[in-house]
Order: sequence, then structure tokens, then C-alpha cells
Amino acid sequence: MTYVVPTILVKNEHEFRRRVAAIGTYFNRAQIDVLDNTFVPAESFRDVRAIEYIRGDLQYEIDLMTRIDGYDLAQWNKPWVDKIIIHVEATAQADAVLKQIRAWGKRAFLSVNPDTSFTAMERYLPNADGVLFMTVKPGRSGNLFQPQVLDAIQAFRKKHPTVEIEVDGGVTLETMQSLLSVGVNGFAVGSFLDNEKMEEHALELVAAIEQFEQKNQQRKR
Repeated sequence: MTYVVPTILVKNEHEFRRRVAAIGTYFNRAQIDVLDNTFVPAESFRDVRAIEYIRGDLQYEIDLMTRIDGYDLAQWNKPWVDKIIIHVEATAQADAVLKQIRAWGKRAFLSVNPDTSFTAMERYLPNADGVLFMTVKPGRSGNLFQPQVLDAIQAFRKKHPTVEIEVDGGVTLETMQSLLSVGVNGFAVGSFLDNEKMEEHALELVAAIEQFEQKNQQRKR
């Protein structure tokens, strides 16, 4: 199943509330991007106690764009979190961290930046439920799509035909078509699904996925 999950990358509680309200009208889940100026030079609103009360009815995946070693991972062990993503470049203990996430009954994903070879993730795949390719340089919403990642995803898909692949960054109607064609299953979408155009663009993305899947079925007949 191909899916779209809006991302939340905001600076304060007010922006978080507005983003949740916009997403919750059209989606049942969201991705919280956690930045603390350790892995990328930026920070985001990440107060777990506050989020606990303002999260609405959404289910969440947590993208930890932070140095993991020494980080309080357990603070995200919440019933409303069902997936946690760590970055392969941000930890020397990926296996142990992935196992811990799974031990909490959550899905564990491993992410890789555009400039890192996907081979850096392969040794950890037995303990991961899927992978996430960053298709922009992480740090802020609206960064430019990195087209070279398409070749990496295609090569990864050829080697690992059953692994779930999610992408994050620069997703639009145009880039989605290219990403679908190389085997992407999930799309974390930020700036294209801005609060004011949420309904319009959500419908466009869903329609694009449906059209692609219909064409795929026709080819297989």
C-alpha cells in the first residue's frame, strides 16, 4: 500500500497546534521532525510533554534528526507513536537502537541522507521494518529535491524488493511520479502540503498515486 504522511517541522507550540489542526482534517497520521542542532544545524519544536496534550487524534511517526547516542529515546515511547526513524549517520549503535524501538512494539525505520550510500544501511536491515531516503538535505522545510537519490532508490529496490521505502523531502506532483517509478511506498510531505493548500494538494497526491497504480495493474495484465 502506498501512503502519504504530512510532516510537522515547526518552531513553537502555536505553529504545532495550527499544523495539527490542518493535518487532522484530511489525514489520520503525521510525522514529527525532531531537530536539536546536533545532527543538522537547526532546531524544531519537540517538547514531548506539550505535544502529549496538543497532538489531537493523530497517530505519529517520529523522525529523529538528532544524534542518537546519549539521546533520551524513551521519551517517544508513547501509545500515539507507532514508528520511530533514526538516521544511520547519527549513531554508532544502530542495531541496538532499532531493537529497542521494536521492543516497545513500534516500527523501526533507518534513514540515509542524499550524500550517503544506501549500503551504509544494509547491515542493519534485519532489525529494521523499513528505510527512509532523505530526498533533500535535512534541516528545514522547502529544501531542494536531490535527483541523484532516484538512482540510489532504484538500486536499493532491485537488491531489496520487499523492504518498505519511504522518502522525505521535496515531494510534489512532479517528483512523486519519478519516485513511484523507482519503487517508493511512502511519502513524507512537508511544504507541498502547507496548511492553506492542504485539501487541494492532498487530493492531487492521492489521485496521482491512484493513477500510477492503475497503470501498473494494466501493464501486468
